[in-house]
Amino acid sequence: MPDWLQAVGMFDVCAAYILIQVVRCAAFFFVLAALVMLLRSVLCRCVFGKGMLWLSFVFVPFLGRLKLFYEDGAAEWVSAYLMKLMNDVPWAGRIYAAGVLAAVCRAAASRFLLWRSIHAMEEVSVAGWRVRVTDMKVTPFAAGLIRPQIVLPDIMLHTFSSGELALVVQHEQTHIRLGHLWCFAAWEMLSCLFWFQPLFRKLQKYLRADMEEVCDRVCMQNSHETAAAYGGVLLKSLQLLCHAQREHTTAAAYVSEKDFKEIKRRMLKIAGFRPYQKRIWVCLSMLAAAFSCLAFVMIRQVSFARLNEDDTVLVYEFDGTGAAFWECSDRLRQMISYDDSYVYVKREAFERYLRSRKVQGEVFLVFGGYYKLPGFGTGAYSCQYETDGQERIVRIPYEKPRDSWMMELFKRL
Repeated sequence: MPDWLQAVGMFDVCAAYILIQVVRCAAFFFVLAALVMLLRSVLCRCVFGKGMLWLSFVFVPFLGRLKLFYEDGAAEWVSAYLMKLMNDVPWAGRIYAAGVLAAVCRAAASRFLLWRSIHAMEEVSVAGWRVRVTDMKVTPFAAGLIRPQIVLPDIMLHTFSSGELALVVQHEQTHIRLGHLWCFAAWEMLSCLFWFQPLFRKLQKYLRADMEEVCDRVCMQNSHETAAAYGGVLLKSLQLLCHAQREHTTAAAYVSEKDFKEIKRRMLKIAGFRPYQKRIWVCLSMLAAAFSCLAFVMIRQVSFARLNEDDTVLVYEFDGTGAAFWECSDRLRQMISYDDSYVYVKREAFERYLRSRKVQGEVFLVFGGYYKLPGFGTGAYSCQYETDGQERIVRIPYEKPRDSWMMELFKRL
């Protein structure tokens, strides 16, 4: 088989393996999304509690290898159907892989263009912080993961007081310090992985709204500003940028009619601000982080490992026209064993077994290797059994094939 054709075949196997897990994870995502939205409504007054709920989505990509899918009757039937579908429709994996590639390229291109645009902007000092200034009429924002940058529209520099500018910059610094930029990047990666699931894009606005509420609350606490002063800066920003938007209709709008309800809700939260006990929420955050680590350990314990030793033994007969396979059974395990160099077969018992199967052609043994999921494995070894021997225990040498780079890649998925 040509190398390129072998590479295509391995690509199909890898794509099918990932797609099976993603489909399973998507089922969990529906349930988790409904639960999070329900708890958001229950915790409507608990800003930090709502923010912590979004942490639960980090578990979604790790749920595709749960043993549950092979222990429950209905789930096992669905798993078998998915496996058959991947074998019958190999282009499904190719379409999924193409979608992920397109989503990743789009996200990477967007971030690169934003990065290039930001680094072309003038850098100035505002309230002791270095920020970038743009002539575009956009809302202030922070961008970047390793070296985050804060961007302000130049119209703010000319119309805001130094105290108001300091408050705006502090708000963006709070986003950076709380790790919100990493949260948004993680959500973007999940959206690429589940590109076929539009609910991810719809939930993103709720994620951002909750992160804004958390940022408002922390920023007001640390700045010691009153709710009136903090809300006044936000309203002044809206008024200024909306006026600029009317003058420059091609620029990006800070707020529109569809955002009015969100702004109103945010202003009501600001107006109802009450100082909170920082130590309590720091302890709760540490507890949530510890619970997340424990949850990852538990998920790992009830999931299949990345590589699992395969003790399956297959016996098949080749008669020149086709092959007849027999799965491993307890009976076969009693007849056949192997180590790193030889296969050991109990001749008398095994040949009785072959006669009961009315075998006429050549006999081959396939054994060992590993599997990623039950029924989804590779790397097995094989040897031919000769029926004309006299030994009580037939010892058959075999060689382990050297893994190619494609096989190594599949092992690490």
